[in-house]
Amino acid sequence: MNIHRDFDNKIFKSALVTFILTFLCILIPMAIISYAAENEIEVSQSVYDIVIGQTAQIDAYSSSGDTLIYASEDESICTVDENGLITAVAFGSTRICVSAQDGSAEPVYCEVNVKYPINIDDVEIFEIPYQTYKGVEVTPDIDAEYENYILVKDIDYTLTYTNNINAGTAEVIVNGIGNFTGEKTLEFTIYPADINYDVTVSVENVTYTGSAVTPDILAKIENYKLVLEKDYTLSYSNNVNIGTATITITGIGNVTGVRVVEFKIIPNANSLISYSNPKKTSLRLDWTSASGITGYKIYVYDSSAKKYVLKKTINDPNTLYCTVKGLTAGDTYNFKIATYLTVNGVDYISNLSVNYLETMTVPADSKIVQLIGKNHSVQIRWKKINGASGYIIYRYNKKTKKYVRITKIKGNTKFTYTNKNLKKSKTYKYKVIAYKQLNGRTLKGKISAKKSVLTLSFRWPVPGFYYISQKYNNKSGMYASGKHSGTDIASNGKSIKGAKIIATKGGVVDSINKGCKHNYGKTVSCGCGGGFGNYVVVRSTFKIDGKKVTLRVIYGHMTSVKVKVGQYISSGQVLGTVGSTGYSTGPHLHFEFRIQDSPSAKIKKRLNPLYYVKH
Repeated sequence: MNIHRDFDNKIFKSALVTFILTFLCILIPMAIISYAAENEIEVSQSVYDIVIGQTAQIDAYSSSGDTLIYASEDESICTVDENGLITAVAFGSTRICVSAQDGSAEPVYCEVNVKYPINIDDVEIFEIPYQTYKGVEVTPDIDAEYENYILVKDIDYTLTYTNNINAGTAEVIVNGIGNFTGEKTLEFTIYPADINYDVTVSVENVTYTGSAVTPDILAKIENYKLVLEKDYTLSYSNNVNIGTATITITGIGNVTGVRVVEFKIIPNANSLISYSNPKKTSLRLDWTSASGITGYKIYVYDSSAKKYVLKKTINDPNTLYCTVKGLTAGDTYNFKIATYLTVNGVDYISNLSVNYLETMTVPADSKIVQLIGKNHSVQIRWKKINGASGYIIYRYNKKTKKYVRITKIKGNTKFTYTNKNLKKSKTYKYKVIAYKQLNGRTLKGKISAKKSVLTLSFRWPVPGFYYISQKYNNKSGMYASGKHSGTDIASNGKSIKGAKIIATKGGVVDSINKGCKHNYGKTVSCGCGGGFGNYVVVRSTFKIDGKKVTLRVIYGHMTSVKVKVGQYISSGQVLGTVGSTGYSTGPHLHFEFRIQDSPSAKIKKRLNPLYYVKH
C-alpha cells in the first residue's frame, strides 16, 4: 500500500513540473512577442530613387522612443549617417537597415536605387526671359529641374551660346554632365536697347570757341561704351554761343529710340596774377582781363569740405582786382578764379583756373607776456600767435635810440628767450614781433608794446654756505600753506650755526624780531616770531615800466639781529647770524622774496630767490 502511495506521489510531482515548464515555455515567448509588438520602427518611405551625389533623408521613429541606428548594406553604392541622411555614391541598389539601439524592435529596411545618368530631355527647363542688347555677349543662365531636384550649372550641365551679341534670336546649347547626359538647344530673344531707358548718357560742358561746338557724349549700357555711328548718331542745335545747347541722340542698329540732352557752352577760364596789400583779415587779388563776359567769381579752398567754394563775385568785367575780406590772421589761403556770363537770368560759369594762387595774411598783433630780470639776464615770454612762422626779439639801444634785433626764433613752438650777458641793476626794454613766411615772402605782424625790466644785483646771504635743504615751493605737510614759501640754506660739511647773514640787496629795514630764545632744533611747531623766530625784513623799491614794485626780503630763524627798524642797509651789510629759532628743525637761514606793498598788505606774489641770487 505504501509502495502505491509513493508511486502516485512521484507521478503527481512529475506531472506538476511538466505543467509548469510547459506554461513557462508558452508564456515567455508570448511576453517577448508582446513586448516586441509594442516597440515598432516606422519609416515614411521604403524606397528611395536618387542619382549620384544626391542626398535623401530617411524619416523614421521608434514607438518606444529608443535611439535608432542606420546602416548601409553596401557603402560603395550609398552611405548613411547617424541621422539617417543618405548620400548616393555609385550606380546600383542596396538597402539601409534601420534598427533600435537596444534591439527590442524588429529592424526595418529601406531600398535605395542609385539611378543611371538622366537624359537632359527628361529635365524640365523653363523658358529664358527676354534679354536686352548690351554690346557684349548675353549669357543668361537657365532654370532646370528634375523631380524636385534643381540642377546646378557646371555640376549638372554646361551652357554654350551662339549668335548672342546683337539683337535677334540667340541660341544656348545645354549639355548634361555628371548625373545627366544628352544635349538640348534652346532659343531666347535679345531685344534692342532703348536709348531712353537702357542707356546712361553724360556730356561735359564745352568752352566757347566762337564756332559751333560738337562734343561727343559718353553713352553706356552697364560697362559697355556705345560707339558713335555704330550704335547712335548725333545732331546739335544752338551750339555756337555761350548758353545751353542741345544734342539729339538717335539709336541705330542694336539701339532704338531718340533722346535729347543738354550741355552748357561756358566762357573761357581766366587766371589770377598775384596778391598784394595783405592784412590780418584781408588781401587784394589781381587777375588777367577777359572779354564778352559779365564778371568774375573768386573761389577759396575749403579744407573741411575739401573743395573750392565761392568767396566773392565781381559784376564788372573791367574790374581786374578785388579785396577779399573776412580772413583769419596768419592763415594760408589758396584761391582760384572763374569768369561768367549771364544769359536769360542764368549764370554760365567757366571752369576754375588751372593753377591756384597761394596767399597768406599778416599775423596777429604780438604781445610780451612777462619779463623776468635776473642778475645778468632777462627772460622774455610772449604770446603764441596762430600761423606764425617765427618771432623776432628787439632790445632798445640807448646810443642809437632805436630797437635793435637781438635774435630770431624760427618755428611756432618756442615762446621764451633768455637775453644773457647783461649788466646788473640796469633797465632793459624789449619788443617782440611775429612773422610769417610763404614762397620766399615774409609778412610781419604788429610789433608788441614795449616792456621794460630791471636786472637786479643780489648777493648770496650766507657766504661760504651753499647747501639748499628746502627748495622754494617744495610741497610738504609741515607748512601751513602746504608749500615752502622760501629757500632754506643749511650746513654743508661744517656747521652753519652762528654764520654771518648779509643783506642780499640794499634797502630799508622794515621790521625785526629778536625776542626768541629757543635756539635749537624742534620737532613741533614753535610760534615765536610767527614761526620765523628771530628775523629781519628788508624793503627795496624799484620802478619797472613806470610802476613802483616793492620787494620784501625775509631772513628767518636768526640767532642774533644786528640792525634796527628804519635803518638803511647797503648790499652786503651784516644783518645778524644764523640760528634755529622759531619753528626750525635745525640751524639754517629761511630766505624769502615777497612782492608786497606793506607788511600788512596782501602778498601780491612770491618769487623764487634762486632766480635772482647766485653765489
